Amino acid sequence: MSIHSLLQRFVLPAIIVPILLAVARAPADLDARWSGAWLGEVKAPLGSPEGALEMQVALDIAPGDPLPTILVTSLRAGAVNKPASDLSGAARTLAFTLDSQGRRARFDGELAEDGRSVTGSFAFLLADGTLSAPSFVWTMRRVDRVADLADAKVYDATLVAGPQKLPMRLSLGKGPNGWCGAIDITVQGVRGLALSVERADDGLFRVAMPVGAVARLELRESDDRSTLEGTFAQGAFRGPIRFTLAEGAKPSASARPQDPKP
Repeated sequence: MSIHSLLQRFVLPAIIVPILLAVARAPADLDARWSGAWLGEVKAPLGSPEGALEMQVALDIAPGDPLPTILVTSLRAGAVNKPASDLSGAARTLAFTLDSQGRRARFDGELAEDGRSVTGSFAFLLADGTLSAPSFVWTMRRVDRVADLADAKVYDATLVAGPQKLPMRLSLGKGPNGWCGAIDITVQGVRGLALSVERADDGLFRVAMPVGAVARLELRESDDRSTLEGTFAQGAFRGPIRFTLAEGAKPSASARPQDPKP
């Protein structure tokens, strides 16, 4: 596969666009700990006719007046600002339906007792109103919003692959739930896309960008903490990348429409 094809996979179909899930009715007595940022995935069970489907999912749940709102990012959902229907739940359970690309899907999850993770199911709604079987496994873990962290750092880089150049901005910080991050890719209109971030004992950052064939960054901070240098890998492509600290810059928050409509 050519470098051009790899970049096309990354910057065109693989960029995840936020989907506002406007709700039709408020769930009764929903646990307040649902509010916040979440990262996770949907995986097809063994033997599923969908094959080895795996879909990265990010949720940003905010209380509303009177209705909560949910922002979902997901590559394979393939939808842009599409309203969902039938939000329902109580206490530690929450469910919603998403219409996208001519298909309807139902997310149904339960918040763990400690409020730090979600487990549940994902299934397609069939024409007769029943759910596809077997259902997919849906899991999420709570993360911090890097934009909420006062000491978060922001770095700029340009990924170069042959004649192709892709500027990006990376935000990293450590909150109550561990390391977290977000990516901005201005040329694609991507802002504040949540990332999975780990930092090894030796200081190496491992960052996963949920963009289809997951892109991975391995970065090491310079002694003066002014740069992060390492590799960008996605599929068969692997290349060097160098992020420079953007002094005084603040992380971007993911876009959230102020007036969601049902």
